[in-house]
Amino acid sequence: MYEKYYKQFVDNFNLLSQRYDKYRIFLDFLKLASYSMYNVFRKSEEIESKYLNIVKTYRKDELEIFCKMFGELTLMYEYKNEIVDILGEFYMQNKIGNNSLGQFFTPFHIAEFMGKINCGTKEQMEKIIDKNGYITLSEPCCGAGAMILGFVKALKDEDINYQQNLLVYAVDISEICAYMTYVQLSLYGIPAIVFCGDSITQKMNFQLETPFYFMNYWKFRKVNNKTEDISSNEKIITKFNEVTVKGNCQFSLW
Repeated sequence: MYEKYYKQFVDNFNLLSQRYDKYRIFLDFLKLASYSMYNVFRKSEEIESKYLNIVKTYRKDELEIFCKMFGELTLMYEYKNEIVDILGEFYMQNKIGNNSLGQFFTPFHIAEFMGKINCGTKEQMEKIIDKNGYITLSEPCCGAGAMILGFVKALKDEDINYQQNLLVYAVDISEICAYMTYVQLSLYGIPAIVFCGDSITQKMNFQLETPFYFMNYWKFRKVNNKTEDISSNEKIITKFNEVTVKGNCQFSLW
């Protein structure tokens, strides 16, 4: 079934690509999907306006294709029945990437390997949860979110409930990458705040919280019996100082 829906997704994407640039189609698809999920919880007039500005540039039949693609993508995650990087692989296979940025995403089997290394044992993860209330993961150059998904898969393999015990901070300078990460983390039910911006200068263009961030009331989660506002831009971004070593971005867990 996964292969069936993947083929339908590709066919619909190619149909739109006959009329528009591939990059534009994929970015608009990701934006529409992201805004639809985000605004169920945030009810932002600004986001609604952005959504409508995209919608009005397409015909009705083209918008119906976008809707079909989102349905097919959702079914792909359901029938794959495991955590994988669907959007990142699609992005690379269809050569949508930005050559000027030198984009090349980490193959998912490497991301899985790195996830296992960073995750450690169930006992180690439970110690972090007991001490801090939850696990916090930062990815300052997230791409499509493969490294995050690799870590989440490792947590799942260790029988750690990532939907309840993990909070992700993800950043990428490319807006299409930020939206890919947002869509994937949202559909996997991962609590996260996704930023588009520069993790070195810490200048951010926008942020979006995933549905499970809202559903699990992460804004009001307690650490050491104290309630913290963990949605603060300034407070979150300063944490990325911890993940630069000799000028190189590092995968960070604390």
